[in-house]
Amino acid sequence: MSRSKDSKSRAETRESAGGRTADPPPAPGAATAGPAEGTPPLGAAAGGTISPPEPVAPEALAQLKEQAAKAEEYLDLAKRARADFLNYQDRMRRELEARGRIVVEGFVREFLPALDPLRDAIRAGRSGIEGATLLHGVELIEKELLRIFAKSGVTPMECLGKKFDPRYHEVVSMEERDGMEPGTILEEVGRGWMLQDRVLRAASVVISSPKPRAGDGGGGGAPG
Repeated sequence: MSRSKDSKSRAETRESAGGRTADPPPAPGAATAGPAEGTPPLGAAAGGTISPPEPVAPEALAQLKEQAAKAEEYLDLAKRARADFLNYQDRMRRELEARGRIVVEGFVREFLPALDPLRDAIRAGRSGIEGATLLHGVELIEKELLRIFAKSGVTPMECLGKKFDPRYHEVVSMEERDGMEPGTILEEVGRGWMLQDRVLRAASVVISSPKPRAGDGGGGGAPG
């Protein structure tokens, strides 16, 4: 009897102390209770609601697939264009090298005939043959070289007796010459060459100078 009174008094004391005691922990293996009825869903506390994703319209999905297919097609075209360009560069390089070899081969082949009289002239000079034969060999060399140059449009300038022209001539010296107008080419020191209408090398020339006027040569005395 006394025990029941003590238990009752302790219970009243806890309730008067302010409240409800904590529930004891659940026993191992016991099922836990879910959220209480009326508890707001996750995300509702932040003021928003979680809604399921909207389904994509079939038309939009088909458009996306079409755009992806076009992008893949354009990428493939770009790769092919790059490969074609690299092949073109390689082909052009080989063609240019082949053309260069053909040009050099033709140029050397044209010069080969000029080597024969040159070799003959060297042999004539070493064997002590008279000057006329040696001169003839050198003239043959010059003639052959001029023929080769002419085939390529390269021709020598004719300068003697003509008026000096700075577009084609370079003056190396000037001389007084009776009966010659000033600026007349008297001598060709270095031959000039033309490539069709272009100057390959200007001619180095000696021209006639104007005669000094009377009184130009002497210095006057100091003024009195």
